[in-house]
Amino acid sequence: MKKVWVLLILLLISCVYPAITRNALDIKIYVNDDGSAHVVEKNQYFIEGNQSIINYQNSLNSFTNKNDITYWLSMIGSSNAPSYHIDPGKGIKNVIITPSNLYTYSNKVTARASITVEYDLASEEGENETIGVFLIRKIKPRTKEYVLNIESIRFQKNEQGDVFLPEDTTIEFILPDDAVITSLQPFPSSLEERSFPIYNIKTLTWKNEITLPRFAIIFYKEQRLDEEMMDFFTDLQQKLVQKILGKDGWAIMIIVAVLLISYVASQKIKSKKDGEVHGAA
Repeated sequence: MKKVWVLLILLLISCVYPAITRNALDIKIYVNDDGSAHVVEKNQYFIEGNQSIINYQNSLNSFTNKNDITYWLSMIGSSNAPSYHIDPGKGIKNVIITPSNLYTYSNKVTARASITVEYDLASEEGENETIGVFLIRKIKPRTKEYVLNIESIRFQKNEQGDVFLPEDTTIEFILPDDAVITSLQPFPSSLEERSFPIYNIKTLTWKNEITLPRFAIIFYKEQRLDEEMMDFFTDLQQKLVQKILGKDGWAIMIIVAVLLISYVASQKIKSKKDGEVHGAA
């Protein structure tokens, strides 16, 4: 009788707490020139028990909102559910969540599945630097330095900058073209150790490393002349818009209007004088 009660209790627990555990997490961060990024996180799950398999399938069938990351919390639990593990706090957009179908093993009581989360991370202009997944500042004309923003890594950290990853986690950074790497800490498992600077390497991968001590990535990128010109005019345009929208905006608009009217009037007077000269001739 005692054994029956134990089995019933275990059955009840398995129904209330679904046996769905994450057995791998793969994160890819595609870094853009402006410090923003596109992130792809693939959560792989091991599912155990008939009820857990049914729960996942039911959740999959009723999943309609492709950008609702909280949908999976109640079924999977907060420690294993999909999340935004990379976020500098400047805005998350274009979220797409893609759960896979179930792949059931031959014993029919265990299965695997995955949930992929894709999203874009914005960057923001600060007083002296651009803030995003990387902090960007100009170190000389046409050259920008990129320093990993450790605050954008949402795993557990300590004051020394050590990052603690869950087991079986892979984190991969895909750098912009022409990036020149000047510092890496620790050295990624995807590369053989070598001296700096490092050229022609786009992908940096840390795999199955529980601790990333004093985690750091630093690289620089030289702009082409046409990129520098584009940045100059874009920055000028942004500053002009900020001035117009600021408290002195009306005064600036009046001055611009007066200058424009003066220019048009002077052109008309000049045209009239030219006409009179030609008429007299």
